[in-house]
Amino acid sequence: MKPYQRQPNPLFAAIAFVLLGIVWVLFAPTQFGGRAAYVIVSGNSMEPGMHRGDLVIVRQATDYQIGDIVTYRHPEIGPVIHRIVAQEGSRFVFKGDNNDWIDAYRPDQAEFIGKFWLRIPSAGRIIEQLRAPWSMAFLAAVLGVMVVTSVKGDQALRQGRRYGRKSAMKGQSYPMSHLSRNKADLLFALATLTLASLLLALFAFTRPLTRTLYDDLTYQHSGVFSYSAPAPPGIYDTDAVQTGEPIFRQLISLVTVNFDYRFDADRADHLTGTYRLMAEISNSSGWKWAIELQPETAFSGPTFTTSSVVDLSRVQTLIDSVEQQTGLPPQQYTLTIVPTVVISGTLADQSLRDTFSPRLVFQLDDLQMQLVSNSSGAADPLKPSQPGMLKRAREAPNTLSLLGLSLQVSTARQVAVLGGVIALAGMLSLGLLMFQAGHGDESARIQAKYGPLLIAVRNNDLAASGRVVEVASIDDLVKIAERDGRMILHQADGSAHDYFIQDNNLTYRYQAKTSSQGKDEAQ
Repeated sequence: MKPYQRQPNPLFAAIAFVLLGIVWVLFAPTQFGGRAAYVIVSGNSMEPGMHRGDLVIVRQATDYQIGDIVTYRHPEIGPVIHRIVAQEGSRFVFKGDNNDWIDAYRPDQAEFIGKFWLRIPSAGRIIEQLRAPWSMAFLAAVLGVMVVTSVKGDQALRQGRRYGRKSAMKGQSYPMSHLSRNKADLLFALATLTLASLLLALFAFTRPLTRTLYDDLTYQHSGVFSYSAPAPPGIYDTDAVQTGEPIFRQLISLVTVNFDYRFDADRADHLTGTYRLMAEISNSSGWKWAIELQPETAFSGPTFTTSSVVDLSRVQTLIDSVEQQTGLPPQQYTLTIVPTVVISGTLADQSLRDTFSPRLVFQLDDLQMQLVSNSSGAADPLKPSQPGMLKRAREAPNTLSLLGLSLQVSTARQVAVLGGVIALAGMLSLGLLMFQAGHGDESARIQAKYGPLLIAVRNNDLAASGRVVEVASIDDLVKIAERDGRMILHQADGSAHDYFIQDNNLTYRYQAKTSSQGKDEAQ
Protein backbone atom coordinates (compact mmCIF):
# COMPACT_ATOMS: atom_id res chain seq x y z
CA MET A 1 0.00 0.00 0.00
CA LYS A 2 1.20 3.52 -0.77
CA PRO A 3 1.75 5.80 2.21
CA TYR A 4 -0.52 8.72 2.78
CA GLN A 5 0.43 11.68 0.58
CA ARG A 6 -0.59 15.23 1.44
CA GLN A 7 -1.99 17.19 -1.46
CA PRO A 8 -0.15 20.43 -2.19
CA ASN A 9 -1.72 23.55 -0.77
CA PRO A 10 -3.66 25.22 -3.63
CA LEU A 11 -2.72 28.70 -2.43
CA PHE A 12 1.00 27.91 -2.37
CA ALA A 13 0.73 26.25 -5.77
CA ALA A 14 -1.02 29.34 -7.15
CA ILE A 15 1.68 31.64 -5.72
CA ALA A 16 4.40 29.48 -7.27
CA PHE A 17 2.56 29.47 -10.61
CA VAL A 18 2.19 33.26 -10.65
CA LEU A 19 5.81 33.81 -9.58
CA LEU A 20 6.99 31.58 -12.40
CA GLY A 21 4.89 33.67 -14.77
CA ILE A 22 6.47 36.88 -13.47
CA VAL A 23 9.96 35.45 -13.87
CA TRP A 24 9.11 34.44 -17.42
CA VAL A 25 7.74 37.88 -18.29
CA LEU A 26 10.82 39.64 -16.89
CA PHE A 27 13.59 37.33 -18.07
CA ALA A 28 12.25 35.42 -21.11
CA PRO A 29 14.72 35.83 -24.01
CA THR A 30 13.61 37.34 -27.28
CA GLN A 31 14.21 34.02 -29.06
CA PHE A 32 11.26 32.57 -27.11
CA GLY A 33 8.91 35.52 -27.46
CA GLY A 34 10.21 37.50 -24.46
CA ARG A 35 11.68 41.01 -24.34
CA ALA A 36 15.05 40.33 -22.67
CA ALA A 37 18.43 39.81 -24.30
CA TYR A 38 21.66 38.77 -22.58
CA VAL A 39 24.98 40.43 -23.42
CA ILE A 40 28.44 39.57 -22.05
CA VAL A 41 30.72 42.62 -21.78
CA SER A 42 33.90 41.83 -23.72
CA GLY A 43 35.87 45.07 -23.39
CA ASN A 44 36.59 48.04 -21.16
CA SER A 45 34.84 50.75 -23.20
CA MET A 46 32.04 51.15 -20.61
CA GLU A 47 34.17 51.28 -17.46
CA PRO A 48 33.76 52.10 -14.65
CA GLY A 49 30.06 51.23 -14.88
CA MET A 50 30.63 47.90 -16.64
CA HIS A 51 33.64 45.60 -16.63
CA ARG A 52 34.84 42.79 -18.82
CA GLY A 53 32.98 39.58 -17.98
CA ASP A 54 29.83 41.23 -16.63
CA LEU A 55 26.46 39.91 -17.78
CA VAL A 56 24.10 42.67 -18.90
CA ILE A 57 20.38 42.13 -19.43
CA VAL A 58 18.77 44.53 -21.89
CA ARG A 59 15.08 44.84 -22.67
CA GLN A 60 13.34 45.97 -25.81
CA ALA A 61 11.87 49.48 -25.61
CA THR A 62 9.69 51.68 -27.77
CA ASP A 63 11.56 54.92 -27.15
CA TYR A 64 15.27 55.67 -26.81
CA GLN A 65 16.73 58.95 -25.57
CA ILE A 66 20.16 60.56 -25.40
CA GLY A 67 21.93 59.15 -22.33
CA ASP A 68 20.43 55.65 -22.57
CA ILE A 69 22.79 52.67 -22.56
CA VAL A 70 21.76 50.54 -25.52
CA THR A 71 22.98 47.38 -27.22
CA TYR A 72 22.90 47.58 -31.00
CA ARG A 73 23.91 45.10 -33.68
CA HIS A 74 26.97 46.21 -35.66
CA PRO A 75 27.01 44.67 -39.16
CA GLU A 76 30.66 43.62 -38.82
CA ILE A 77 31.53 43.08 -35.16
CA GLY A 78 28.17 42.00 -33.72
CA PRO A 79 26.49 43.34 -30.54
CA VAL A 80 27.92 46.58 -29.11
CA ILE A 81 26.79 48.08 -25.80
CA HIS A 82 27.45 51.83 -25.62
CA ARG A 83 25.68 55.04 -24.62
CA ILE A 84 23.62 57.28 -26.92
CA VAL A 85 25.27 60.72 -27.08
CA ALA A 86 23.44 62.31 -30.03
CA GLN A 87 20.86 61.73 -32.74
CA GLU A 88 21.24 62.57 -36.41
CA GLY A 89 17.89 62.26 -38.12
CA SER A 90 16.71 58.67 -37.71
CA ARG A 91 20.18 57.45 -36.74
CA PHE A 92 21.88 57.53 -33.35
CA VAL A 93 25.43 58.42 -32.31
CA PHE A 94 27.07 56.13 -29.71
CA LYS A 95 30.14 56.42 -27.51
CA GLY A 96 31.70 54.23 -24.85
CA ASP A 97 31.91 55.88 -21.43
CA ASN A 98 35.62 55.07 -21.30
CA ASN A 99 36.35 56.03 -24.91
CA ASP A 100 37.67 59.36 -26.19
CA TRP A 101 35.99 58.88 -29.56
CA ILE A 102 32.49 58.24 -30.84
CA ASP A 103 31.46 55.11 -32.72
CA ALA A 104 31.92 55.33 -36.48
CA TYR A 105 28.77 53.34 -37.16
CA ARG A 106 25.39 55.11 -36.83
CA PRO A 107 22.63 52.52 -36.25
CA ASP A 108 18.94 53.22 -36.48
CA GLN A 109 16.33 51.94 -34.02
CA ALA A 110 15.64 48.83 -36.11
CA GLU A 111 19.19 47.66 -35.28
CA PHE A 112 18.75 48.07 -31.50
CA ILE A 113 18.70 44.91 -29.39
CA GLY A 114 17.52 46.59 -26.20
CA LYS A 115 18.02 49.17 -23.46
CA PHE A 116 20.11 48.48 -20.35
CA TRP A 117 18.04 46.98 -17.52
CA LEU A 118 20.22 44.90 -15.17
CA ARG A 119 23.91 44.11 -14.67
CA ILE A 120 25.21 40.95 -12.96
CA PRO A 121 28.94 41.38 -12.18
CA SER A 122 31.24 38.57 -13.41
CA ALA A 123 28.30 36.35 -14.40
CA GLY A 124 29.36 36.48 -18.04
CA ARG A 125 32.79 35.10 -17.14
CA ILE A 126 31.13 32.14 -15.42
CA ILE A 127 28.97 31.49 -18.49
CA GLU A 128 32.02 31.57 -20.74
CA GLN A 129 33.74 29.04 -18.48
CA LEU A 130 30.70 26.76 -18.68
CA ARG A 131 30.95 26.94 -22.47
CA ALA A 132 34.49 25.53 -22.36
CA PRO A 133 34.88 21.94 -23.70
CA TRP A 134 35.93 20.48 -20.34
CA SER A 135 32.92 22.07 -18.63
CA MET A 136 30.56 20.71 -21.28
CA ALA A 137 32.11 17.24 -20.87
CA PHE A 138 31.71 17.40 -17.09
CA LEU A 139 28.07 18.46 -17.35
CA ALA A 140 27.40 15.68 -19.85
CA ALA A 141 28.92 13.16 -17.45
CA VAL A 142 26.80 14.40 -14.54
CA LEU A 143 23.69 14.25 -16.70
CA GLY A 144 24.52 10.71 -17.74
CA VAL A 145 24.91 9.61 -14.12
CA MET A 146 21.56 11.19 -13.24
CA VAL A 147 19.84 9.41 -16.13
CA VAL A 148 21.31 6.01 -15.18
CA THR A 149 20.39 6.51 -11.53
CA SER A 150 16.86 7.51 -12.48
CA VAL A 151 16.42 4.43 -14.68
CA LYS A 152 17.60 2.11 -11.92
CA GLY A 153 15.34 3.83 -9.42
CA ASP A 154 12.34 3.40 -11.72
CA GLN A 155 13.12 -0.30 -12.11
CA ALA A 156 13.29 -0.78 -8.33
CA LEU A 157 10.06 1.15 -7.88
CA ARG A 158 8.27 -1.03 -10.47
CA GLN A 159 9.49 -4.15 -8.72
CA GLY A 160 8.26 -2.81 -5.38
CA ARG A 161 4.88 -2.04 -6.88
CA ARG A 162 4.55 -5.56 -8.28
CA TYR A 163 5.42 -6.99 -4.86
CA GLY A 164 2.99 -4.64 -3.15
CA ARG A 165 0.15 -5.67 -5.46
CA LYS A 166 0.73 -9.30 -4.58
CA SER A 167 0.80 -8.68 -0.84
CA ALA A 168 -1.95 -6.05 -0.58
CA MET A 169 -5.54 -7.17 -0.07
CA LYS A 170 -7.25 -4.89 -2.54
CA GLY A 171 -4.45 -3.21 -4.39
CA GLN A 172 -4.11 0.55 -4.43
CA SER A 173 -4.89 3.26 -1.93
CA TYR A 174 -6.15 6.78 -2.42
CA PRO A 175 -4.68 9.99 -1.06
CA MET A 176 -6.65 11.67 1.65
CA SER A 177 -7.68 15.29 1.19
CA HIS A 178 -9.66 17.75 3.25
CA LEU A 179 -11.27 18.96 0.05
CA SER A 180 -12.48 17.05 -2.94
CA ARG A 181 -10.24 17.26 -5.94
CA ASN A 182 -12.71 19.41 -7.85
CA LYS A 183 -12.84 21.91 -5.02
CA ALA A 184 -9.06 21.89 -4.70
CA ASP A 185 -8.69 22.59 -8.41
CA LEU A 186 -11.26 25.37 -8.16
CA LEU A 187 -9.45 26.88 -5.18
CA PHE A 188 -6.15 26.73 -7.08
CA ALA A 189 -7.71 28.47 -10.07
CA LEU A 190 -9.31 31.17 -7.91
CA ALA A 191 -6.09 31.73 -5.96
CA THR A 192 -4.12 32.01 -9.21
CA LEU A 193 -6.65 34.46 -10.63
CA THR A 194 -6.56 36.52 -7.43
CA LEU A 195 -2.77 36.78 -7.36
CA ALA A 196 -2.55 37.47 -11.08
CA SER A 197 -5.19 40.22 -10.77
CA LEU A 198 -3.37 41.78 -7.82
CA LEU A 199 -0.05 41.80 -9.64
CA LEU A 200 -1.62 43.15 -12.82
CA ALA A 201 -3.35 45.85 -10.77
CA LEU A 202 -0.02 46.69 -9.09
CA PHE A 203 1.62 47.25 -12.47
CA ALA A 204 -1.39 48.94 -14.09
CA PHE A 205 -2.38 51.34 -11.29
CA THR A 206 1.22 52.46 -10.63
CA ARG A 207 1.66 53.57 -14.23
CA PRO A 208 0.01 56.59 -15.87
CA LEU A 209 -2.70 56.03 -18.44
CA THR A 210 -0.76 57.99 -21.06
CA ARG A 211 2.86 58.46 -21.99
CA THR A 212 4.69 61.12 -23.96
CA LEU A 213 5.94 60.06 -27.37
CA TYR A 214 8.09 62.13 -29.67
CA ASP A 215 7.50 62.20 -33.41
CA ASP A 216 10.44 63.05 -35.65
CA LEU A 217 9.65 66.02 -37.86
CA THR A 218 12.36 66.06 -40.51
CA TYR A 219 13.28 68.88 -42.83
CA GLN A 220 16.16 69.76 -45.10
CA HIS A 221 18.06 72.85 -46.19
CA SER A 222 19.45 72.70 -49.70
CA GLY A 223 21.28 75.18 -51.89
CA VAL A 224 22.79 75.45 -55.34
CA PHE A 225 25.93 77.51 -56.02
CA SER A 226 26.82 78.78 -59.47
CA TYR A 227 29.22 81.36 -60.84
CA SER A 228 29.91 83.02 -64.17
CA ALA A 229 32.05 85.69 -65.72
CA PRO A 230 32.50 87.17 -69.19
CA ALA A 231 35.58 85.86 -70.99
CA PRO A 232 37.47 86.81 -74.15
CA PRO A 233 36.89 84.54 -77.13
CA GLY A 234 39.18 81.62 -77.77
CA ILE A 235 39.85 80.71 -74.14
CA TYR A 236 36.66 78.85 -73.16
CA ASP A 237 34.06 76.96 -75.18
CA THR A 238 31.77 79.95 -74.93
CA ASP A 239 32.22 83.62 -74.35
CA ALA A 240 31.62 83.18 -70.59
CA VAL A 241 33.08 81.15 -67.75
CA GLN A 242 30.72 78.33 -66.69
CA THR A 243 30.30 76.87 -63.22
CA GLY A 244 33.09 74.41 -62.46
CA GLU A 245 35.66 75.92 -64.84
CA PRO A 246 38.81 77.68 -63.59
CA ILE A 247 39.01 81.46 -63.75
CA PHE A 248 42.21 82.87 -65.20
CA ARG A 249 42.97 86.01 -63.27
CA GLN A 250 44.92 87.82 -65.98
CA LEU A 251 41.79 87.72 -68.17
CA ILE A 252 38.93 87.99 -65.66
CA SER A 253 38.59 90.19 -62.59
CA LEU A 254 34.81 90.23 -61.92
CA VAL A 255 33.00 86.98 -61.04
CA THR A 256 29.25 86.76 -60.39
CA VAL A 257 28.34 84.25 -57.67
CA ASN A 258 24.73 82.97 -57.37
CA PHE A 259 23.11 81.05 -54.54
CA ASP A 260 19.64 79.43 -54.71
CA TYR A 261 18.15 78.31 -51.39
CA ARG A 262 15.30 75.91 -50.72
CA PHE A 263 13.67 74.63 -47.50
CA ASP A 264 11.86 71.28 -47.81
CA ALA A 265 9.48 69.93 -45.15
CA ASP A 266 5.93 68.70 -44.72
CA ARG A 267 3.47 71.04 -43.01
CA ALA A 268 5.86 74.01 -42.91
CA ASP A 269 4.09 77.32 -42.36
CA HIS A 270 4.90 81.00 -41.74
CA LEU A 271 8.47 80.68 -43.02
CA THR A 272 10.51 83.85 -42.76
CA GLY A 273 14.17 84.61 -42.27
CA THR A 274 17.28 86.51 -43.28
CA TYR A 275 20.31 85.74 -45.39
CA ARG A 276 23.75 87.30 -45.78
CA LEU A 277 26.54 86.58 -48.28
CA MET A 278 30.20 86.86 -47.31
CA ALA A 279 33.57 86.16 -48.94
CA GLU A 280 36.41 84.96 -46.71
CA ILE A 281 40.08 85.20 -47.74
CA SER A 282 42.55 83.08 -45.75
CA ASN A 283 45.89 81.32 -45.96
CA SER A 284 47.58 78.37 -44.29
CA SER A 285 48.98 80.51 -41.44
CA GLY A 286 45.47 81.11 -40.07
CA TRP A 287 45.07 84.68 -41.30
CA LYS A 288 41.70 85.54 -42.80
CA TRP A 289 39.71 88.55 -43.91
CA ALA A 290 35.95 88.81 -44.51
CA ILE A 291 34.33 90.87 -47.26
CA GLU A 292 30.58 91.45 -47.25
CA LEU A 293 29.07 90.66 -50.63
CA GLN A 294 25.40 90.90 -49.67
CA PRO A 295 24.18 92.58 -46.46
CA GLU A 296 21.58 90.94 -44.27
CA THR A 297 18.35 90.69 -46.26
CA ALA A 298 14.91 89.48 -45.21
CA PHE A 299 12.96 86.85 -47.11
CA SER A 300 9.71 84.92 -46.71
CA GLY A 301 8.67 81.51 -47.95
CA PRO A 302 10.73 78.39 -48.52
CA THR A 303 13.00 79.72 -51.30
CA PHE A 304 15.08 82.69 -52.35
CA THR A 305 17.85 83.50 -54.84
CA THR A 306 20.73 85.91 -54.36
CA SER A 307 23.76 86.90 -56.38
CA SER A 308 26.75 89.14 -55.91
CA VAL A 309 29.93 90.13 -57.75
CA VAL A 310 33.37 89.21 -56.41
CA ASP A 311 36.04 91.70 -57.46
CA LEU A 312 39.28 89.72 -57.76
CA SER A 313 41.28 92.94 -58.25
CA ARG A 314 40.13 94.17 -54.85
CA VAL A 315 41.01 90.79 -53.37
CA GLN A 316 44.49 90.94 -54.87
CA THR A 317 45.01 94.48 -53.57
CA LEU A 318 44.16 93.25 -50.06
CA ILE A 319 46.56 90.31 -50.38
CA ASP A 320 49.41 92.52 -51.65
CA SER A 321 48.89 94.92 -48.74
CA VAL A 322 49.06 92.12 -46.20
CA GLU A 323 52.19 90.58 -47.72
CA GLN A 324 53.90 93.98 -47.95
CA GLN A 325 53.13 94.90 -44.34
CA THR A 326 53.89 91.50 -42.83
CA GLY A 327 56.79 90.48 -45.02
CA LEU A 328 55.16 87.18 -45.90
CA PRO A 329 56.31 85.62 -49.17
CA PRO A 330 53.70 85.10 -51.90
CA GLN A 331 51.69 81.98 -51.22
CA GLN A 332 48.43 80.25 -52.06
CA TYR A 333 45.23 81.66 -50.63
CA THR A 334 41.70 80.39 -50.20
CA LEU A 335 38.60 82.29 -51.21
CA THR A 336 35.41 80.97 -49.59
CA ILE A 337 31.87 82.08 -50.43
CA VAL A 338 29.69 81.76 -47.29
CA PRO A 339 25.93 82.41 -47.34
CA THR A 340 24.36 82.45 -43.87
CA VAL A 341 20.64 81.66 -43.78
CA VAL A 342 18.57 82.02 -40.60
CA ILE A 343 15.04 80.68 -41.00
CA SER A 344 12.10 80.51 -38.60
CA GLY A 345 8.47 79.42 -38.73
CA THR A 346 6.39 76.44 -37.69
CA LEU A 347 6.67 72.80 -38.62
CA ALA A 348 3.52 70.78 -37.85
CA ASP A 349 2.63 73.49 -35.30
CA GLN A 350 6.08 73.21 -33.69
CA SER A 351 8.27 76.29 -33.45
CA LEU A 352 11.21 76.19 -35.86
CA ARG A 353 14.42 78.21 -35.91
CA ASP A 354 17.57 77.00 -37.62
CA THR A 355 20.71 78.19 -39.42
CA PHE A 356 22.19 76.98 -42.70
CA SER A 357 25.69 78.15 -43.62
CA PRO A 358 27.30 76.18 -46.48
CA ARG A 359 30.74 77.02 -47.89
CA LEU A 360 31.98 77.13 -51.48
CA VAL A 361 35.80 77.02 -51.50
CA PHE A 362 38.19 78.22 -54.25
CA GLN A 363 42.00 77.96 -54.36
CA LEU A 364 43.49 81.34 -55.29
CA ASP A 365 46.99 81.85 -56.66
CA ASP A 366 48.65 84.34 -58.98
CA LEU A 367 47.33 82.64 -62.11
CA GLN A 368 43.87 81.29 -61.44
CA MET A 369 40.96 80.76 -59.08
CA GLN A 370 39.84 77.10 -59.09
CA LEU A 371 36.94 75.34 -57.38
CA VAL A 372 37.96 72.91 -54.60
CA SER A 373 36.11 69.60 -54.55
CA ASN A 374 35.53 67.60 -51.38
CA SER A 375 38.35 65.16 -50.78
CA SER A 376 35.93 62.32 -50.08
CA GLY A 377 33.95 62.98 -53.24
CA ALA A 378 30.78 62.05 -51.37
CA ALA A 379 28.97 65.37 -51.82
CA ASP A 380 28.79 67.94 -54.59
CA PRO A 381 30.25 71.23 -53.27
CA LEU A 382 27.95 73.10 -55.64
CA LYS A 383 24.84 71.48 -54.12
CA PRO A 384 25.17 71.57 -50.34
CA SER A 385 22.42 70.26 -48.06
CA GLN A 386 21.79 69.96 -44.35
CA PRO A 387 19.13 67.74 -42.72
CA GLY A 388 17.35 68.80 -39.59
CA MET A 389 14.79 67.40 -37.20
CA LEU A 390 12.33 68.62 -34.59
CA LYS A 391 10.76 66.54 -31.83
CA ARG A 392 7.00 66.84 -31.50
CA ALA A 393 5.59 65.62 -28.20
CA ARG A 394 2.22 63.88 -28.17
CA GLU A 395 0.26 61.91 -25.63
CA ALA A 396 -0.45 58.25 -26.43
CA PRO A 397 -2.03 55.43 -24.42
CA ASN A 398 0.52 53.87 -22.11
CA THR A 399 1.13 50.15 -22.54
CA LEU A 400 2.30 47.13 -20.60
CA SER A 401 4.27 44.30 -22.17
CA LEU A 402 3.13 40.87 -20.98
CA LEU A 403 4.24 37.58 -22.51
CA GLY A 404 5.26 39.31 -25.70
CA LEU A 405 1.92 41.11 -25.98
CA SER A 406 1.37 44.85 -25.68
CA LEU A 407 -1.62 45.78 -23.49
CA GLN A 408 -2.88 49.30 -22.88
CA VAL A 409 -2.74 50.37 -19.23
CA SER A 410 -6.43 51.31 -19.25
CA THR A 411 -7.32 47.85 -20.55
CA ALA A 412 -4.97 46.25 -18.02
CA ARG A 413 -6.74 48.10 -15.20
CA GLN A 414 -10.13 46.88 -16.42
CA VAL A 415 -8.86 43.31 -16.74
CA ALA A 416 -7.33 43.46 -13.24
CA VAL A 417 -10.56 44.77 -11.68
CA LEU A 418 -12.69 42.23 -13.57
CA GLY A 419 -10.36 39.39 -12.61
CA GLY A 420 -10.44 40.48 -8.97
CA VAL A 421 -14.26 40.65 -8.97
CA ILE A 422 -14.53 37.18 -10.53
CA ALA A 423 -12.00 35.76 -8.07
CA LEU A 424 -13.77 37.37 -5.10
CA ALA A 425 -17.17 36.09 -6.24
CA GLY A 426 -15.70 32.62 -6.72
CA MET A 427 -14.08 32.66 -3.29
CA LEU A 428 -17.32 33.78 -1.65
CA SER A 429 -19.33 31.11 -3.48
CA LEU A 430 -16.85 28.39 -2.56
CA GLY A 431 -16.74 29.57 1.03
CA LEU A 432 -20.55 29.57 1.20
CA LEU A 433 -20.68 26.02 -0.13
CA MET A 434 -18.08 24.87 2.39
CA PHE A 435 -19.91 26.68 5.20
CA GLN A 436 -23.19 25.03 4.28
CA ALA A 437 -21.50 21.67 4.05
CA GLY A 438 -19.86 22.13 7.45
CA HIS A 439 -23.11 23.19 9.19
CA GLY A 440 -25.49 20.72 7.57
CA ASP A 441 -26.06 17.05 8.32
CA GLU A 442 -23.06 15.02 9.33
CA SER A 443 -23.43 13.02 6.13
CA ALA A 444 -22.97 16.20 4.13
CA ARG A 445 -19.84 17.07 6.09
CA ILE A 446 -18.45 13.59 5.54
CA GLN A 447 -19.17 13.83 1.84
CA ALA A 448 -17.40 17.17 1.65
CA LYS A 449 -14.41 15.99 3.66
CA TYR A 450 -13.89 12.42 2.43
CA GLY A 451 -15.77 12.31 -0.88
CA PRO A 452 -12.94 10.65 -2.88
CA LEU A 453 -12.88 7.71 -0.39
CA LEU A 454 -16.59 6.91 -0.54
CA ILE A 455 -18.32 4.33 -2.73
CA ALA A 456 -22.13 4.36 -2.75
CA VAL A 457 -23.82 0.91 -2.33
CA ARG A 458 -27.42 -0.28 -2.03
CA ASN A 459 -29.21 -3.02 -0.04
CA ASN A 460 -26.10 -4.28 1.69
CA ASP A 461 -26.91 -6.93 4.34
CA LEU A 462 -24.45 -6.41 7.15
CA ALA A 463 -25.86 -9.28 9.22
CA ALA A 464 -24.83 -11.78 6.57
CA SER A 465 -21.29 -10.47 6.45
CA GLY A 466 -20.29 -11.58 9.97
CA ARG A 467 -19.53 -9.67 13.11
CA VAL A 468 -20.12 -5.91 13.07
CA VAL A 469 -17.84 -3.54 14.98
CA GLU A 470 -19.31 -0.13 15.68
CA VAL A 471 -16.72 2.63 15.22
CA ALA A 472 -16.96 5.75 17.38
CA SER A 473 -16.27 8.34 14.65
CA ILE A 474 -15.81 8.65 10.92
CA ASP A 475 -12.18 9.66 11.50
CA ASP A 476 -11.53 6.27 13.15
CA LEU A 477 -13.08 4.54 10.16
CA VAL A 478 -10.86 6.56 7.83
CA LYS A 479 -7.80 5.45 9.80
CA ILE A 480 -8.76 1.82 9.19
CA ALA A 481 -9.22 2.56 5.50
CA GLU A 482 -5.77 4.16 5.39
CA ARG A 483 -4.19 1.22 7.16
CA ASP A 484 -5.63 -1.40 4.84
CA GLY A 485 -5.74 0.67 1.66
CA ARG A 486 -9.49 0.24 1.28
CA MET A 487 -12.42 2.33 0.15
CA ILE A 488 -15.30 3.18 2.49
CA LEU A 489 -18.71 1.85 1.48
CA HIS A 490 -21.58 4.30 1.95
CA GLN A 491 -25.18 3.15 2.22
CA ALA A 492 -28.01 5.69 2.41
CA ASP A 493 -31.49 4.61 3.56
CA GLY A 494 -33.71 7.68 3.84
CA SER A 495 -32.17 9.93 6.44
CA ALA A 496 -29.89 7.16 7.77
CA HIS A 497 -26.34 6.97 6.47
CA ASP A 498 -24.05 4.02 7.20
CA TYR A 499 -20.33 3.94 6.43
CA PHE A 500 -18.47 0.65 6.69
CA ILE A 501 -15.45 -1.35 5.68
CA GLN A 502 -15.71 -5.12 5.21
CA ASP A 503 -12.73 -7.28 6.13
CA ASN A 504 -13.55 -10.97 5.51
CA ASN A 505 -16.10 -11.82 8.27
CA LEU A 506 -15.56 -8.56 10.13
CA THR A 507 -17.34 -5.31 9.31
CA TYR A 508 -16.37 -1.90 10.69
CA ARG A 509 -19.33 0.49 10.69
CA TYR A 510 -20.06 4.07 11.54
CA GLN A 511 -23.60 5.47 11.57
CA ALA A 512 -23.87 9.20 10.85
CA LYS A 513 -26.18 11.34 12.95
CA THR A 514 -29.01 13.11 11.19
CA SER A 515 -29.96 16.72 11.92
CA SER A 516 -32.92 15.59 14.07
CA GLN A 517 -30.69 13.31 16.14
CA GLY A 518 -28.27 16.14 16.73
CA LYS A 519 -31.09 18.37 18.01
CA ASP A 520 -32.41 15.64 20.36
CA GLU A 521 -28.95 15.11 21.86
CA ALA A 522 -28.57 18.84 22.38
CA GLN A 523 -31.88 18.92 24.30
